[in-house]
Amino acid sequence: MVRNATINDVPHIVSLIEEYSINLVLDCAQTSLSKRRAANIVNQAIGLGLCQVAVSPEGEVVGASVGTVGFNVWSDITQEINLLVLYVKPDYRKGSYGARLYSSYIESANELMGKTPQILVSNVFAQPEGTNINYEKRGFKLSQISYTKEK
Repeated sequence: MVRNATINDVPHIVSLIEEYSINLVLDCAQTSLSKRRAANIVNQAIGLGLCQVAVSPEGEVVGASVGTVGFNVWSDITQEINLLVLYVKPDYRKGSYGARLYSSYIESANELMGKTPQILVSNVFAQPEGTNINYEKRGFKLSQISYTKEK
């Protein structure tokens, strides 16, 4: 089952974000996110309707999507919705949890886009190894490549 997250889900989602960041391809993302900061981001996403959870038949939160709304870096009038996290625990990836999370997230984002934001962004660099999300199939186009340099 996939549903909108509630305040009671925050600890479970923060735990998923920790697991997610440990599995990121980029090592730099593993060190900078505190539990408090993650909880703040999740609470904001819940308030916007941009946080969904996947729940197993046993009632365990096994995946989450988390998004945020902000202004486009190049425009002070164009808002964008950013998908920050789309993560399903490895043992639950063979079902349809990821696809259902993504669909639910896009539905919520589209509702918000009708009100203010004009751009929907999905950060592919934040895709853990072992996942295979085809963003082109979902209507996105590649618009940039990011490089990072660690100290």
